[in-house]
Amino acid sequence: MLGHLAAGRRVAYVSDAGTPGINDPGAVLVRAAREAGHPVLPLPGASSVTAVLSASGLELETGYTFAGYVPATKQQRLAFYREQLASPRAVVCFETPHRIQQSLDDLAALAAASPAPVRMLLAKELTKQFETIAAGTPAELLAWLAADPKRAQGEFVLVLQPPAGADAQAMDGQTQRWLLRLARELPASRAAAVAADMLGADRKTLYRWLLAQTNSEPRED
Repeated sequence: MLGHLAAGRRVAYVSDAGTPGINDPGAVLVRAAREAGHPVLPLPGASSVTAVLSASGLELETGYTFAGYVPATKQQRLAFYREQLASPRAVVCFETPHRIQQSLDDLAALAAASPAPVRMLLAKELTKQFETIAAGTPAELLAWLAADPKRAQGEFVLVLQPPAGADAQAMDGQTQRWLLRLARELPASRAAAVAADMLGADRKTLYRWLLAQTNSEPRED
């Protein structure tokens, strides 16, 4: 496939399992094409959710969550993003053009405190003439938007990638539940230390995650 693309040919990918990339291993092909610098264009489908996921290159073995529109107020938006960043699944949500910059700004602030790297896709005008799909961290995409005012036009689809790597593995559902339960009785730093001792995880990773959930200020003992 990559050889055909490098030679300037167009490659179409279809699947007997439905929309490509949703319930088949096509993410491997899409990711390889993207990493080689080739554009990947989704075909019109049932919705923008399946369209963006089919062109994302994300492997969806654990499924994905559609979370609807990002809330309009800052406090609700922060709570919304905290919940989504704790998910082990890819999360798809919608955002409006007049709120996209504030929304990414809030997400970038939470990502900076996250123990696991936060990466995402930002897409608009899917399957249309001015289709755009950009990938990066929330801070990178915020800078990308600011570089050209026209980029903030249109309705947006956001895809938050599921966490990966050692930090993500340390923050599975059981670890999160232990941390939140301990935080009801102990200061954040002490809760992280106890959980790290019990679960064999990195204390600083647990501490940063707990601060992101509670919106607390860092305080090392």
